[in-house]
Order: sequence, then C-alpha cells, then structure tokens
Amino acid sequence: MTTLSEKSEFNTELEQIEERYQKRKENQTERLYSPLDPYVLMVNQERERAIHRWMNATSIGQNRNQATLLEIGCGAGGNLLRFLQWGFQAENLCGNDLLPDRIDDARELLPQNIPLIAGDAFTTEFPEKAYDVVCLFTVFSSILDNDFQEQLANHAWSLVKPGGGVLWCDFIYNNPKNKDVQGVPVRRVKELFPEAKMSYERVHLAPPIGRRVSRIHPFLYSTLNTLPFLRSHILCWLEKESEK
Repeated sequence: MTTLSEKSEFNTELEQIEERYQKRKENQTERLYSPLDPYVLMVNQERERAIHRWMNATSIGQNRNQATLLEIGCGAGGNLLRFLQWGFQAENLCGNDLLPDRIDDARELLPQNIPLIAGDAFTTEFPEKAYDVVCLFTVFSSILDNDFQEQLANHAWSLVKPGGGVLWCDFIYNNPKNKDVQGVPVRRVKELFPEAKMSYERVHLAPPIGRRVSRIHPFLYSTLNTLPFLRSHILCWLEKESEK
C-alpha cells in the first residue's frame, strides 16, 4: 500500500517534471528540436535506421500490422506518426503524455482513432500485459528522482505482453549546463528492468559536437559518428520472456 508520504513525494516529482518542461518552453530551448535544424534531421534519420534494424530483427517488426504499441511521453506525436508510416495500424497505437498541450498538438497531427491520453501514466488505466511495445523515448532523463524512475519502470513493464518489450531511447551522459536532466547509463537501464533481455546500440552524435558540425556539412556528422564514444544516446530493446 502506498503511504501518504510516498504519494506526496510522487506528486512533487510530477510537478517538478512539469516545471522543467515549462522552463524549457519559456527559455525557448524547444527550438533546438525544430525539424528544420540540420542536426535534428541527422539524428532523426539515424534513429529511424536503428528502429528499422530493430524491426527487421524481431517478431514485432515482422507482425507490425497486428502489434499493439503504447508510447509514454509521446509529446506532439512525431514517433507515433513514424510508426504509422512503418506499417503499424492506428487502432493498435496509443499515446500518453503528462502535458495536455502536447497531447493537443498530437491530436492535430494523428488520426482520430488513435487514443491520446493526457496525464501521468500511473493514474491512467492502461490494461496490464496489453502491449507488444511500450515506447519510452527521452522520458527518464527528465526524471531526477530514483524512486520515481523505478516506479515508472515497473509500471511500464507491467503493461508489456509476454514476448513483447520496452523500446527505449535516451541519453547516457549528464549535461553540465542543464541540471534539469540527467543521463541514464546502460547499467541504470539494466537496474530499472532487471527481468528484461536487453539489447542496445549507441546512437546520435553528442549534441555539442553534432549541432556545430551539422551546420557545416552532414558528412561531418556521419564521419564523427563512426566513433562510438562520441555517441550520446542508446536505443534499447528490453524484451520480456514469453510465457511457457
């Protein structure tokens, strides 16, 4: 049973997450993620190639026209739109985001038959073991409370069907210029999902380097990105064992 103290701490972290996103909006840091930015283009293309490799390597990708997928932290719906383009069916997709204005943006972008739900993922009544894929893209790096991270990881894992998994993408290094986020290294992901069979690859040239070189020429991004230690993110597939 959750105590009143635990509920208070839980609500406080939710409020702080909302404040962090509001601060980004006020500081106009969201413009760094404009689809017209050369670095964003390179990152998106690289992540798409990595997801293609994942789809080609798993039964999820082979049966994507039937696979159910939930994205927690779906933002304005860009990832869900890509999954539609890759062959997932609208009636099998669902999006959730803490911030109502982001859900409003996603509603304008996506087909009306995709459920889009505002609010925290805990209080939303998602059915357990209902999804082949639960997506968590740059969600946990905005959660600074370790206990909250663990609760959300456990909850997300409970929504995954046996044989399905969590598709994760997030950065692994701390940003010394931004105390509102923290890196989530591979060992931490393993701690959060101890029962998962984990596979991953490092992606994305680190932003301080990538933003500079992408404005000069995309070739420089691709060249420097051949050095694994310069990649700042991981794309993980955290697979749940099938029922016997």
